Amino acid sequence: MIDPGPHHRPRMKKLSFALLAVLSACQLVPTGVGEATRRLGTIQFHADPIRITAPANVQAGVPFTVQVITYGGGCVSQGDTEAAVTGGDAQVTVYDRARDPGPNAVCTMELRMYEHTATLQFAQPGPATLRVRGWKEPEQEEITIERQIVVQ
Repeated sequence: MIDPGPHHRPRMKKLSFALLAVLSACQLVPTGVGEATRRLGTIQFHADPIRITAPANVQAGVPFTVQVITYGGGCVSQGDTEAAVTGGDAQVTVYDRARDPGPNAVCTMELRMYEHTATLQFAQPGPATLRVRGWKEPEQEEITIERQIVVQ
């Protein structure tokens, strides 16, 4: 390698510090350090819409599907979905997996959407309530979204 000479070294040093600052602000590919932990999936991300797809009307005793989109990317990958029905109340909780990249790396700043599905079934006709539990960003708080379903 050719030495750029003493008059270029201060500029290269400034460039190195600028690059370091940019890389610190950005997120790099994770190194795989740290275990992924299960956490509530982000269902509300800034101004992006909450995406829950569920029928407004269902038949008693007939299974139906609910789809919930979570937001992730970088060090956050798709996790699992839990669902429970008690009488006319159904709860779907979405989880994703977040990995701590360790002290020497961070995560990419990509935004991905993960589709979670749950199969539910109400036994009796009448009004029913679907509750979807998830996470809200940037507020960093748990939220529950309710939808009403008519069981015929």
